[in-house]
Amino acid sequence: MNNTLLKKLLLLSISSFLFITAGAQNFLLKGMVTTSDGKPAAKVNVQLTETNQTAITAEDGSYHFSKLNPGKYNLVVSYTGLATQVKHFTIIKENGEEIINFILVENYTELTEIIIAATKTKLDRIATIGKLPVKPMDLPQATAVIERQVIERQQVQTLGDAVQNLNGVYVMGTTGGYQEELASRGFAFNSNNTFKNGVRYNNSIMPEVSGLENIEVLKGGNAILFGTVGAGGVLNIVTKKPIFNNGGSVSFQTGSYDYYKPAIDVYGAINNSKHVAYRVNSSFTKAGSYRDGVKSQRFYINPSLLIKIGAKTELLLEGDYTQDNRNLDFGTGAIYYKVANTPRSLYLNLPWSYNNAEQLAATSTLTHKLNDNWQIKAVFSTRKYNNELFGAARPNANSQFIDSTAANYGRWIRGLVRNKNIEQYNFASVDITGKFLTGKISHTLLAGIDADMIKTTAYTYDLTQFRADKKNIYDTVNIFGTKQYTQRNDVPNVPWTFYTNAPVSRLGIYVQDFVEITSTIKMLAGVRYSVSKTETLDSIYATGIEKIHSENRTNDAFSPRVGLVYQPTKNISVFTSYTNTYELNTAVDTFGVILKPSIINQYELGVKTLLFNNLVSVNATGYIINNNNAVQSYPNLSPTDSRREIGGQTQSKGVELDVVTKSINGFNINAGYSYNDIRYKKSTLYVPGSRILYTPNHTANTHIYYTVKPTHKLNGLNAGVGIYYVGERVAGRSTTKANPGYALMPVPEYFLFEASIGYTYQNVRFRFKVNNILNQLSYNVHDDNSVNPIAPRQFTSTISYKF
Repeated sequence: MNNTLLKKLLLLSISSFLFITAGAQNFLLKGMVTTSDGKPAAKVNVQLTETNQTAITAEDGSYHFSKLNPGKYNLVVSYTGLATQVKHFTIIKENGEEIINFILVENYTELTEIIIAATKTKLDRIATIGKLPVKPMDLPQATAVIERQVIERQQVQTLGDAVQNLNGVYVMGTTGGYQEELASRGFAFNSNNTFKNGVRYNNSIMPEVSGLENIEVLKGGNAILFGTVGAGGVLNIVTKKPIFNNGGSVSFQTGSYDYYKPAIDVYGAINNSKHVAYRVNSSFTKAGSYRDGVKSQRFYINPSLLIKIGAKTELLLEGDYTQDNRNLDFGTGAIYYKVANTPRSLYLNLPWSYNNAEQLAATSTLTHKLNDNWQIKAVFSTRKYNNELFGAARPNANSQFIDSTAANYGRWIRGLVRNKNIEQYNFASVDITGKFLTGKISHTLLAGIDADMIKTTAYTYDLTQFRADKKNIYDTVNIFGTKQYTQRNDVPNVPWTFYTNAPVSRLGIYVQDFVEITSTIKMLAGVRYSVSKTETLDSIYATGIEKIHSENRTNDAFSPRVGLVYQPTKNISVFTSYTNTYELNTAVDTFGVILKPSIINQYELGVKTLLFNNLVSVNATGYIINNNNAVQSYPNLSPTDSRREIGGQTQSKGVELDVVTKSINGFNINAGYSYNDIRYKKSTLYVPGSRILYTPNHTANTHIYYTVKPTHKLNGLNAGVGIYYVGERVAGRSTTKANPGYALMPVPEYFLFEASIGYTYQNVRFRFKVNNILNQLSYNVHDDNSVNPIAPRQFTSTISYKF
């Protein structure tokens, strides 16, 4: 090859390279995504819809796209739970640079909460009520958390609405229409098992849900953490906390039967301080009812203050006040252990009846980090609960049974009921948590001490004083609404005769260690020592006479816990556990001696999994709970006699399954099923093998939620459907050897179908929901004297503005 030809080839190559280089597109699109308070927004999706390219913002909030062709583009910033933003731009020239920045509606704290919520499943969320910072995947116990996003999008009005998202947790009764009695595994979540921000809450008043951050459930025995709690589990409702970024929201909710509820949530730093933040949640509810003449009114406020004392110490101060006033409503009645076929709307109590309740609590939590691995937390709380009710007594109460004879079918001789209760509760605890190594074995340790004291004052009224025959009779009605009897509407004078004081105090010391023996074998073990003192009642009479009793009984108990976890892979956990719990008994026997606590043993076996690249989580749990010394009435005494004996044995056994997904093509699914069978195994009173009241054998739930893709023209739209099933239960009065005429009353199963739709436009959000679409009818029944129908089809809508 001669030099001339070589030069020509070299010149041709250089020319071709220059032509190709000159013709290459090198347009760069970049920008920053920040929050409303000016902080970088990391891990947010930025998408070019035309090229289907996606970038994730870096820690400094930056993103970029390169080598773009000329044309028109849509640039979308989105994340599940965020207010999506779209910007349009056009590239004209082939080379150059465009800068497009976004400012999110959310502040930094809110963005962090949203990202955590969207990227985690049930098996990632640690329930604060568990005290020990152990991932649910590592915990040998079934747990569940309902997040704020679920509460808001389902427009939840009560805890009973919320627990429809949990398998095996159900409403077992709504006595008087003023409370919800929740339960799990055959055991009630009474006031010993219900907590608010980790402190016991009197659930005789329905908790307000507008100020909730989430709802936590630890199923099974938890005596090691809390002492005297029921064997079904504990429920903790967590309120919203202060945020240093200024913001908030206002909302207005309305619905069927004259339901109106304005609410406000305001938070921020005081005077732009970096050390003091506040938050105030408040709502007011006024409502009618599908029950004729029933009305309710509620006020709630939850102020809180967060003080950062230093780099490692913070103090959280929280107040919580609920006032709830409503009519008494014991439902439709039952005739010889069958639900009376009266209209769902027919109200049988008196128009002037009332249940007025209020609960005021103040809690301080001091948290100090000793170092990166150790922390100490101290909690002090005080709470006062007042309740007064007055109206017609429950049907079939006071030995005034609804007449079942043909001549007087449905006749009910109404008596009266009047109660007043005052409860003062104080609680204090100190917990130390930390992590350390012994060789290659990792430990997560919890050690603590807690003490509480509760004093209940209960007033007794003379319901017969205004009658010459000294009978508790107000008037006579027919429960089917016929008018053959003259009804009274006056408010009689019913004086109190005496009140009793019942003090109970408890002290507990506990230690618990989560040990990672290897990467596949882990163990949780611990023990609690509890001491409780129950005092006999003091009686103070209106006449000035006092009967003071200095007698008390002191009980102590060890509550052990041990659980083993085997993880063949990081996405599969198989666990088994044993827990021992106890229930404090305040009743006395025929000798006037306070009964000993009931000791309850639970055995549990389960598996937890994360499937399909962590998009789906599946839990399955089986359990057996044995109470070998259950409290019951004496066989030969009247059922109204308050004396009790330890003479029964009960067993609860069942299985639970739940399936939860992350967002899959815009769909989120939460589904569950539970089976429970709880019966008397042995008893000197009840027939062995008979079912225990109020517990359904089967419950199931499925909720599907869909969010329109940000690139779609219907961006901002979301919708959901839900199905909730409660199987047949029994109420009535368990057959006893002394009262063979007693009978169990079947309560029909029911399905609840719901549908919701929502739309978000900038800072404004609209929601609409319909409950019980098929207008199913069933009941929540206490014995055979508070037969409350479930709500019919109802509509709810909410509009909210975020600032």
